[in-house]
Amino acid sequence: MKRSHRVNPHYQPGTWEDIKHYRELHTYRPIMTGHGVFDVNKESIERLEDAHENFDDLPAVINGKLKWKRADNTWVKLSRTQIGSLLKTLRKERSVRRSYLMEKAEDFKNKTVIPTPDELSDINYWMK
Repeated sequence: MKRSHRVNPHYQPGTWEDIKHYRELHTYRPIMTGHGVFDVNKESIERLEDAHENFDDLPAVINGKLKWKRADNTWVKLSRTQIGSLLKTLRKERSVRRSYLMEKAEDFKNKTVIPTPDELSDINYWMK
């Protein structure tokens, strides 16, 4: 009986597809702000934009504040100005993160030893 050696999948180098997958996943991970942690996927940003644009017409606005659910499912009350500031911060931070991740993805792709999928799945590995 012939034995075959198999490499533990946790130690196999990632593929370009793995790198792109985790780059996109990490781009949209929640971002910490002065008002807490917020989702930054396209849908979440669009909801914030809608709330900011239509703030005065929203029935949920009480005493100039709108209750908003954060990424950790806790609530915070925000004014129109705070929502605008939050949007600006989230867009900037997501843009900076995306730019950094794009650069790191190219670095990973060109390495002689490509990181494993386990390493790629950890955002802290990308931020080294």
